[in-house]
Amino acid sequence: MGMVGWYSRFIKDLADIRTPLTKLTQKNVTWHWGEEQENAFQTLKKKLTEAPVLARPDPDKTFTLQTDASNYALGAVLTQEFDGEEHPIAYASRALTKQERNYTVTEKECLAVLWAVEKYRGYILGTNFKVITDHASLKWLHNLRDPSGRLARWATALQAYNMDISHRKGAFHKVPDYLSRSIDEIAAIKTKDPIEDLWYAKLLREVELKPDKFPDYRIDNNLLYIHRPKSLKDPLLPDLNSWKLVVPAENRKTVLHDMHNTPQAGHLGREKTFEKLALLYFWPKMRSNVYNYVRRCKKCQLHKSSQQQPKGLMGKRVIEGPWTHVASDVMGPLPRSKAGNSYIVVFQDLFTKYIEVKPMRKANASTILHNFEEQVLFRWGCPKYLITDNGTEYSNRAMSKRMLELGIHQTTIAAYRPQANPTERVNRTFKTMISMFIDQDHSTWDVYVKELTFAFNNAFGTSTGFSPAYLNYGRNPRTIVTIRNELENTPCSLESLTPDMWADRMSRLPAIYDFVRKNLAAANEKQAKYYNANRKEISFEINDLVVRKNHTLSSKVDKRAKKFDPKYRPSKIIQKLSPVIYVVKDEDNRETQVHVNDLKPYEPELYESTPSQMQAQIDNSQETKKVKARKKQIENTNKTMTQVTNSPERDENECEESNIKHRLRQRRPNLKN
Repeated sequence: MGMVGWYSRFIKDLADIRTPLTKLTQKNVTWHWGEEQENAFQTLKKKLTEAPVLARPDPDKTFTLQTDASNYALGAVLTQEFDGEEHPIAYASRALTKQERNYTVTEKECLAVLWAVEKYRGYILGTNFKVITDHASLKWLHNLRDPSGRLARWATALQAYNMDISHRKGAFHKVPDYLSRSIDEIAAIKTKDPIEDLWYAKLLREVELKPDKFPDYRIDNNLLYIHRPKSLKDPLLPDLNSWKLVVPAENRKTVLHDMHNTPQAGHLGREKTFEKLALLYFWPKMRSNVYNYVRRCKKCQLHKSSQQQPKGLMGKRVIEGPWTHVASDVMGPLPRSKAGNSYIVVFQDLFTKYIEVKPMRKANASTILHNFEEQVLFRWGCPKYLITDNGTEYSNRAMSKRMLELGIHQTTIAAYRPQANPTERVNRTFKTMISMFIDQDHSTWDVYVKELTFAFNNAFGTSTGFSPAYLNYGRNPRTIVTIRNELENTPCSLESLTPDMWADRMSRLPAIYDFVRKNLAAANEKQAKYYNANRKEISFEINDLVVRKNHTLSSKVDKRAKKFDPKYRPSKIIQKLSPVIYVVKDEDNRETQVHVNDLKPYEPELYESTPSQMQAQIDNSQETKKVKARKKQIENTNKTMTQVTNSPERDENECEESNIKHRLRQRRPNLKN
């Protein structure tokens, strides 16, 4: 519009033509570029490139060359005066090359003059003409001492022309100014979104108006920079990027994405991401922004292993008495024995630690139920609870139906948490015992199952203080062959005890069971002390978002490797079974029982909201940390004060201190407290 206004006296009905465009510049008018505005724009362009605005050159009149340069392009207009009025003869513009954009402002203005002179060489060579610019570039070039390189070449080239140089203020240099705007730059100006970050907009305005008050800031191409050289260990290596680009809030998402999410960034940790970003950019609270962004990155939460200590404290299982809580597990498949067995089923009473072991040919629901009835149900009675893993031999309809008929509550442990099944420890001991007797022939492993079961049940239990057999029979079974039997030459029989003596002995078992309960509680407390030493307590609530550990297998058919699969998958807490066991539902609506050690809190990505909401999230997160730290500090202080207050030595210490102060005041009355 400024260029049109410069030649407005030559355009008929200009006010009517440009009305659709001038309306857009009015206050409180919504920007809308429609057909009416486009027609007005095209009409004005046509008017500027035809008579009476555009004129034919007259060689007898003086030519005037007006030039200007911007950060993207050069512009020039060749004019002459007719009847005291300036008319354009020709317009010209071109974009700057990549190398030319790196020139200084003065060099760009000199380049614009040189390019325009050579462009209209045919009109102005051999004549005296005027050059009008809005910058004292040519005067600077003429006064430059000992020019070298391209400046020397430019100075030599301009010596072939007879020109008079004059300066015009930028406000009156409309035509070449418009021509020096490249298409990309004009489009950027038209479509540039307003700055939403009030802090950035205010700082940009203040630096522009009062640059002397902000020596560490500069504005280049409407971009704000701050001088923050990074201190390096070696003072001989200065920071090559000491001017950092100041980033407004609305552009920080893009910057953080480029510095963390792209393959060139590699989803590295928060410290590496921050150091890389700090080389080029700056904004307030940048470190906390980066840390929060990396911590909330979804890819990082799903793919990176947890570096924290294990989670979940050791619980306590309350057991009423013998054979109320039974745990079971299957070992195998083992090498097929000569008897055709490949599996071992183990049942253990969790109170007395007594085990029943049976080799099997197949591990399925029918064989498990058969052995359960034979080894436990009709030998020791019906237990209240049966603890098993999630294997198909236990988790099936037949097993669930039979347990329901017997009134037994079957409890399955969390997935991929074998240590929750006490029988796993028995399995490890039993496998070690077998391995010591089979030598090279592994097909004989089932030969010694009965003897080894007897040995296990007859051994002293550190948790109970008694052997499993003693707690069930009231005595320790005699071993079959011992040197004592041979030396004493006594038959392998029990000592002669009357029925009354046996009745009295068995009547004392309930008292022994009370003692066993105390021993079990003490053993649990001792084990928990060591177990919890390097673990931390964590709790989740229903509907909390979490990521659970992803247990996948490599597949050659699907061309998938376990190492490249996500280590976690998003889930949601739907039920809390115990302080350490949760039921979660994943994205496929599959429900799984999970131990708390396989869970991590999931935090939504930082930029799933607007910049202002994002900043509020960061501030709230920081405030929460500060509040928690302050509360903890207050609690510790109160705890210390309580201990001091309740200390038996406190009264004596206070009295002694009071006496000392009293004696000092008597000696020195001017002494202050």
